[in-house]
Formats: sequence, structure tokens, C-alpha cells
Amino acid sequence: MKAKVSAGLGLLVGALFVYAGVIKALDPAQFFADVQGYDLIPWRAATVALAFYLPWLEIIGGLAILVRPLHAAALLILSGLLLVFTVALALAWIRGLDISCGCFGGDPHHPRYFLWLARDIGLLAVTLTLLCSRDGPSQSSASLFLARLGKANAAAAKSPSANPKPRT
Repeated sequence: MKAKVSAGLGLLVGALFVYAGVIKALDPAQFFADVQGYDLIPWRAATVALAFYLPWLEIIGGLAILVRPLHAAALLILSGLLLVFTVALALAWIRGLDISCGCFGGDPHHPRYFLWLARDIGLLAVTLTLLCSRDGPSQSSASLFLARLGKANAAAAKSPSANPKPRT
């Protein structure tokens, strides 16, 4: 993948998540109703927390795609979100629920599961391609991110505060 195409796709995905997050953050009551419509979370407090915090995760993830050191982590998080969204939509379709997707605010139309799933699967393919791309902005950033995470864990394990000496 060419670097410009990869950068353009990253910008598009980032902007899409920022837009979706802002729409939800501006109307948390509507997003709460949308999340509740999926009937996946039995605890009201968890549904409220999800409806409040998920839009901010989308906004931060969308912005983080544009920041080089955070690029791989953002793509990894957004890919995970897309996977969860896809599974939730598929479960709602299988169960025959009459829901509003909630993806870009309240949707007054009847469920369009096929289109929603196609969009989410397409976006998931783009985020995973960007994450695994060798010549894009994430140039082996997935492996770099995981390597840095491993080094940080190793450094923490070696620090004196992590392994206090036994008192005698």
C-alpha cells in the first residue's frame, strides 16, 4: 500500500470515528436508548457507563490515529471496537430486534442490518490493513508497539521497586 493512500485511509477512519463519537457525546440520552435496544447488557449502570464513555473512546481513538506514536495502539483499539460492533449488530439481526444502529446518532429508519454490517466489516478490514501495513504510516507499527510494550514490562520487572529485597 502506498504511503499516501495509507495516510489518507488513516485520516478518513480517524475522522469517521471522531464524527461518530461527537454525535453520540452530544446526545447521550439517545445513545443510551440505542445501546439499551441491543438488549446485551443486563445491568442499567453498565449501559449508562458504556453510553457515556464509548463516544469519548471513539473520539480519542480517532484523533490518536493521526499521532505517530499512538497510531498502532489507536488502530488496535478501534479494530477491537469494530469487531464488538459487528458482533453486536449480527446478534441483534439474528434475534430479530427492531433497533437503531446508534453508530451515527439516532436512526429513525427501520433496521438495515446488511448495510450496517457491510460498513463495519469494511472499516474493520481497513483498520486491520493499516495496522499490518509495512509501508504505511504504521510502518510495522503493530510489531513496534508490541515490542515497546514488552520492553516496558521487562523494565518494570527489573526495577528495584518491583522486586523489593526481603528484610532480614
